Amino acid sequence: MQTLLLAVTAALALVSSLASAQVDSNMPEQGPISVAQVPVNVQAAAVEALPGFLLYKASFRWMDDDGTFILEGRYQGEDVRVWVTGEGEIRYTGVISE
Repeated sequence: MQTLLLAVTAALALVSSLASAQVDSNMPEQGPISVAQVPVNVQAAAVEALPGFLLYKASFRWMDDDGTFILEGRYQGEDVRVWVTGEGEIRYTGVISE
């Protein structure tokens, strides 16, 4: 019985930690943020997807319960936008049209 109770407690702790994994106290408020506030792993994901990407503008918003950084910068002579989750997953890349 004690083993079952420990197993259930461990499972509940795991589920609780997974459910709250999307929300990080280090996430900024929604809206424009400084380039310095963009986490290194987010910048690295953008550069990996677009080698040579030069970040010049950033904002943050919650999308589908994921913290998403909207990055704008230069890539191959064009202005581009990259959406990257806080975990470093690329959600979107595209050229900014005027």
